[in-house]
Order: sequence, then structure tokens, then C-alpha cells
Amino acid sequence: MLSDGLNSEVGSCERTRLLNEAASRTNATNPNDAAKPIHKTTIRPVLVLPVSFLASLALHMTAASSAWAFAYLFCQNPKACKDVEKSRYAGSVAIAITLANLAGLISLGYLEKLVKWDARVSLIAWLTCRSLGVLGIAVGVYLHNFSCLLGGQVLQGLASDNLLHFNLNSVYAQADSTKRVSTLMGTSLALYMMGMAIGPAGAGLLPSFEWSFFVAVGLFSVAIIYVLAVVSHSRHRNKDDIHDDNGHSCAPTSRSYISNNNRDESGRLMAMLSPARFFLDHPGAVLQGLSLFLYNMVQGYEINLIFIFASVQFGFTARENGILLSVVAVVAATYLLSSLFLVPRLLRIKAIVTKKKNTATLTADQEYMARQALDHPKKEGRVFDLGAAALAILIQATAALFLSQVHTADQLYLATAMTALGFAAPSFIKSYFVASLPDPTQGVSGLALMETSGGLLSPMILGLWQASRPDSSVFYVAAGILAGALVLLIVGARFHR
Repeated sequence: MLSDGLNSEVGSCERTRLLNEAASRTNATNPNDAAKPIHKTTIRPVLVLPVSFLASLALHMTAASSAWAFAYLFCQNPKACKDVEKSRYAGSVAIAITLANLAGLISLGYLEKLVKWDARVSLIAWLTCRSLGVLGIAVGVYLHNFSCLLGGQVLQGLASDNLLHFNLNSVYAQADSTKRVSTLMGTSLALYMMGMAIGPAGAGLLPSFEWSFFVAVGLFSVAIIYVLAVVSHSRHRNKDDIHDDNGHSCAPTSRSYISNNNRDESGRLMAMLSPARFFLDHPGAVLQGLSLFLYNMVQGYEINLIFIFASVQFGFTARENGILLSVVAVVAATYLLSSLFLVPRLLRIKAIVTKKKNTATLTADQEYMARQALDHPKKEGRVFDLGAAALAILIQATAALFLSQVHTADQLYLATAMTALGFAAPSFIKSYFVASLPDPTQGVSGLALMETSGGLLSPMILGLWQASRPDSSVFYVAAGILAGALVLLIVGARFHR
């Protein structure tokens, strides 16, 4: 998705670190030649929140339509696929999603550098790439051509949901407190779920599923205009960055510092794998990263599993699958908003009331400790995030077992709604994770790598299983993987505090 010219402009994370160290040594030995601070470009995190809603509204307007497009190509009657057609349908979706996820994994390292260089440009690049992917699928449907359909899916993989959240979370991590970081991430995910609820319902009102692709492109265009017009820059000095002797940023003049080796294959490989460096520097975080990896191995493909299962077993069209997706979004958003705002407030009110009742019996030291706990709820907030994440994964694993026993459409809607309660898990895992770091931005790219890697394997494992056995047995596999994610999350919490 990103050009080699960008590599030479912004350099890799490792090179930036080395340049900073060199600047520090120069400053220590010869102050007159020391590097000058750079003006680093940032944006106000709160202004980015509407992008989450607009992007989600657009991409989920085509979510059911994209899956239905494969049935449209491979089944003579998409509402009643034959046995051979079922396998071809499920297999083609698995292959397309695998290639899309691979494209997203490859682009992650480059996107990380683009976000650090200019988050606005990164958002616009994501929105543009996603809209082009939607157009590719629309062309594939119109021409009845699998190659166009596959190309559109790969373009969407370069601008996947996980990369959108990585892009947004990198901006939110610049907030002035860990509590605000957690609130921004949770609010963003809730807005994303709102778009996820409205998008499929809106698509169901259109004359045909092909219309959803063009409406989505229009919404992506609105989001791009919003970013250009509203999401403004602010500039601040950062002592850890570098200027040249004329006070210019090292990003556009990095060719004077960095050799052309960044154009070779090893340089590209290091760019792609640069997010993994976080886990080398923080080995205690590996288990929790693997927990998110296993979780997303299921969550990254579970909606497609349900779509295909519903189409094959109950003859669901894009309209019915869109209703399923709206149910997922409404339940997930309601649960997430309640967990983020309502439950913590009730717990805090209870703590204040309990403190007032017990004030008369507390010693001075005990009263001071109680006041500190109320004034500094960071530890308590992290415990809440960990518990909420574990509960969400447990609910989703239970829902997967429920899906394996579904025999009617009503049961499918109920099991899908129960599944949605687990979709808030990534928000709580990330909030718990970054709150333990001195700089919350450190872990965002590492977690995005785990999410994207898990999403890459999900169609290979779950998708191919469903292609070979188009029944409900795939949900047993999903439940087992989620159980492993829950164990790693709990065990990892003891090593990463």
C-alpha cells in the first residue's frame, strides 16, 4: 500500500532510535553541534472519533454484500447452493480472506511508519484503499469475474478493520492520561459498533445488494473530506526527535543519514516485522499478546462463519445476513458502553458510599489509603479491564458451543446475539495492556501485529474446516481456540503488571 519513497523519508523505527542515541551522544560531547528538536505533527485525539463511525458505517454496509457476492458467483441459485457449490463457496471466501489478511499483515509495518509521520495522511490512505477495494468487488459482481472480486478483497485487506483500529488507537494513545486513552479507545469501538449496526440495516433498504457498494464509496468520500477539513494538526516539540543543522525535520532529509540499503529485501522485511520488536523488549507481554492472537483467530473470521452457515443451512440472503450483523453490533455496542461508563460509575459510587460509612472506624493511615485508592483508580481500572476481557472471551466461547447446536433461524439469531457480547474483549485487553506501560503508544503496534496475524490464520484454519465440513462442527474448533485465549490472558496477567 505504501511506496518505497516513504521508507526513505521516514526511515524505520530502529534507525530512528539509533539516530536519537547518536544525537544524545553528540549533545553530551559537543553542545554546539547537538541536534535541534523537531516539531512533531500530531492531531487532537477527540476529533478522530467520528472517523470510526463513518468508516464502520461504510465498510459494514458492504460486509454482508461482499460475502454474498461469492455465493452469487459460485452458486447457480445463491439461496439454495448445492453440495458441491457449498464447498466452492466456503473455500473461495476462505482463500480471499486469507490473501486479504496476508496483505494487511505485510502493510502493518509500513502503516506504523506512516502513522508516526502523519496520522492524517495515514487515515486518508486507509479510507482511499478501502473504497477502491469496495469498487473492485462491485466490478467483480458486474463482470461476474472472480479475479476482480479477489483483487477487491485484497485491497480491503490492505485497509482491514484491524488496521483501522491500529490507526485510530495510535492517535488515542497520545492522550494526556491512561484513563483518557482507555475512554477514547472504548468510545471509538462503541461508535464503530454503532456504524456496524446501522450499515447493514441501511443496506437492506436499498433496491439490490449492488447498490450498497456505491453508497459505501460515497460514505468513504465523506470521511476523507471530514479528515481533510476538520481533523487539524497541532505541533509540539519533542526532545527525542532530530533536526538537521538547518532545523528541518529528519523525515524528509533522512536520505542524508540513511543508506540506500533500506530499499533491499532485508530492509522491507524489517519494516514489516518492526511491530514485533515490542515483544522482544517486553517478553513478559508475550502471553497476553498471544491471547489476543488466539482471540482474533476466531473473531477475525467468525462473522463469515456465521454468514456462510446461515446461507448454507437456512438460505439467508445478503439482507438476512445484514440483519444478523446489525444484531451483533447493537448488542456489542450496548454491552461495551455499559461496561465503559455505567458499571464503573456505579462501582465508584458504591466505593464512595462505603468509605463514608466506614470513615468513623478508620485510623488516620487507613483513611489516607482509602482516599488514595479513590483518587488514583488506575490499578482498580486495570483489574476491571482484565475481568471484563476474561468475561467477554468466556461468553464468546460459550456462544460458539451454542452455535454448534443451532437447528432453527430463531436459535441462530439468539446465538449470534450472545456471540456479540464477546466482541468487546479487544478493547478491554488493549486498555489493560497499555495502562501498564510508561508510554501507551509502545504496545499499540505490537498488539496490532498479533491481531492481524491471528486474522491471517483464521480463514486457513476455520475457513478451510468449514469448506471441508459445511456443518456446525467448525464452532467446536472456535470454542477450543477461545478457551486457549482465556487461559493465556489470565496466566499472562501474572507476568505483565
